Amino acid sequence: FEFISPFPFVVSLSNHSLYLCNKLSFSSYSSSSFCVVSPESKATPLPPALTTYFDEETGQIMGNVIDALQQFAGTRPCFLNADSLPGYYVPQGLLAQTSTPILDPVFVYDYSAIIRALYIEGICDFGVTYALVGDPRLAGDILQDIPEAQDVVEIIWQTEGVIPNISLSASPELPLYLQVQLQEAFLDLPDLPDGLALVSSALNFDVEAFKTITDGFYNPLRGILAPLELDLQSMTTQTQATQ
Repeated sequence: FEFISPFPFVVSLSNHSLYLCNKLSFSSYSSSSFCVVSPESKATPLPPALTTYFDEETGQIMGNVIDALQQFAGTRPCFLNADSLPGYYVPQGLLAQTSTPILDPVFVYDYSAIIRALYIEGICDFGVTYALVGDPRLAGDILQDIPEAQDVVEIIWQTEGVIPNISLSASPELPLYLQVQLQEAFLDLPDLPDGLALVSSALNFDVEAFKTITDGFYNPLRGILAPLELDLQSMTTQTQATQ
């Protein structure tokens, strides 16, 4: 059983450079979006306009993901860090799936820095970021320093949501009857007066509901990561060891 929140991505173009920034999709799952800076927003000449495959008014994708993402071939990405699922592995997997070669990444370790990179040349050609709540282009520091960010970014393409945020998962070594009892106990928490408040406090995350899922829920995410040939078992062990 899972609680899911959005982790969207956006690819955008600023001046002569491509960047991957974020635009929030108000759904219970993450989504990835690709965008460009509007040519009218810059006084300096821009490269030929990219084709948009996303209708911002309807939130619908139009066209082929391969055609959309291959427009970014041969560019250098800004990623969050080499351990980030939404800020590194998923974008890498999406680009690999569409046979879109990229240059070695630059790690910036801050999501607002990706938005700011839209206005700086010579760092990277595209980058990736996300926001838990709201549009990252409307973050307080972005609005203060570069308030026009929302106006200069156009979405090119957006994925379906695939990235879970917080999950409560049982070890397969735990007896099945205990797994069932634990699941039922958590699903009963919303019926208690302070149930969700207690969980939210414990996780330091605003939990609004629980949802039961099966292992197949992760298959779309596994499909995106498959081209990277990651040792997921080893990565999970390393993550647990550092917590």
